[in-house]
Amino acid sequence: MAADGRDALDPAEAALSRAELAAAVTALGPPGGPEREVWRLLYVEDRPVAEVAELMGIPAGTVKSRAHRARRLLRAALRASAVEGGSR
Repeated sequence: MAADGRDALDPAEAALSRAELAAAVTALGPPGGPEREVWRLLYVEDRPVAEVAELMGIPAGTVKSRAHRARRLLRAALRASAVEGGSR
């Protein structure tokens, strides 16, 4: 069972979901780029905004704006992936 109580995806579907997410992450730019680094630190490493700001040497507001942009880019990339997947 998945954490939300629904049936977990079968292994093939889970692998496809991971591949789609990995492809969407490329929309954030190259590794180490500003949006991608903020996304990694905030959402992958689960660090607080203040810590990310300190690590990157930027204001907390800049971290928040980059995180917002990263979420928008990921959403758009995942939507595009869903549209492409639906047309197969």
